[in-house]
Amino acid sequence: MRWTAAKPAYQKACASCHATCGDCHVSRPPYSNGPLILGGLQNGHLFAKTPPMALTCNGCHGGRVAAEFSGQYEGFPADVHFTKAKMTCTDCHPAAQMHGDGTTPANRFAVTHGPECVNCHPEAAPGKGRIPSHNVHGGSLACQVCHSTVSKSCNNCHAGQGATSFPALKIGLNLRPELPHKYVVLRHVPTTRDMIDRLTGLVNTIQNFDRVPTWKTATPHNIQRVTARSQSCAACHNNPNLFLRLSDLNPNDSQANGRVVTGPPLPIPIR
Repeated sequence: MRWTAAKPAYQKACASCHATCGDCHVSRPPYSNGPLILGGLQNGHLFAKTPPMALTCNGCHGGRVAAEFSGQYEGFPADVHFTKAKMTCTDCHPAAQMHGDGTTPANRFAVTHGPECVNCHPEAAPGKGRIPSHNVHGGSLACQVCHSTVSKSCNNCHAGQGATSFPALKIGLNLRPELPHKYVVLRHVPTTRDMIDRLTGLVNTIQNFDRVPTWKTATPHNIQRVTARSQSCAACHNNPNLFLRLSDLNPNDSQANGRVVTGPPLPIPIR
């Protein structure tokens, strides 16, 4: 990236979301979230030990995560942890994760205190013998591959001029060394080669655009115990539509997307 020219755009957009203590525990986030009127103080100058999820968490993460978790998108079911268990964000994301431990992780997957499904569901861990499909697949599949349900993204509707929409999530190869899985779910991020050229007046401001995929490892907040993919072996095996294939890629997108493309889906195993 031509940093000198790109830095003002980066600071105005990308770097504008970092929070202070007061942004969560005293004030409301200065962002719009549907009918809520945000900004200002939550309750005078009183410090809220546990900030209200609807104001603080949803105020910043309401564009997709909060709406996905609580089922605000019509036709897209809420996460089972929200509907059945009545959980809030801090049940999985404790203060130790959000406040940090004095180190700077390389990315969100490298956070020391990040949530793990098996922390609450030890019986679901591969090799425990309780769930045959988990034992068969071992640790090769991220939990979301089977238990993330239908999802919504920008690309469902806004796929670009002359393009068609496609599913928000695809099964692809894992490139993240922090994760032990071979297969993960991927979400296409709304990043384009020339997205900040109009702000800098240059061409190809993002010079290393092709170094990383724009189909990114996703951790959707729309978990269900039973999904269309987890109902039977045939739901995934021999079903190429679930997997990211070369035919799904936009030639104008990052060339690194080829690294997360899977081969043909495996046939149904014979037992």
